[in-house]
Amino acid sequence: MLLNILDQRSPQEKLSYLVEAGLVEYEPFSPSERIRRMLTLGEFFSDWCLACCFHFAQVNRIRLTINEILLALRHPTGFVREAAIAYLGVVSQRVLLELLPKLQQDSHPLVATQVQELIKKYPHKSDIDAKYEIPHPV
Repeated sequence: MLLNILDQRSPQEKLSYLVEAGLVEYEPFSPSERIRRMLTLGEFFSDWCLACCFHFAQVNRIRLTINEILLALRHPTGFVREAAIAYLGVVSQRVLLELLPKLQQDSHPLVATQVQELIKKYPHKSDIDAKYEIPHPV
């Protein structure tokens, strides 16, 4: 980490050195492909990185699969679950409304408050039976 801070080269220049050395094989992807790839490799990224992926997908309206979303909703870290819920609130309110009853049981105060606010926002729609199973995070 300290070496990255002290290294004055641009990220593009660093990447080109890694590619030239044969340490990294660079594959160009569209932003949506890159986010989906990162989410499938989520166990190798920090919790903050995963949450940022969801926020990026939300702002750019990148469609993620239900499996990618459910995986984040099962994540042990509250702010990752919060980011996935925020993503659903913008990208797929229908799925969010189906999941709200199950999400009420979340133990993290951030997520619980977020869910309660959404239930207040959609009071007549939050009693929909969920067809997606979300077990409690580890």
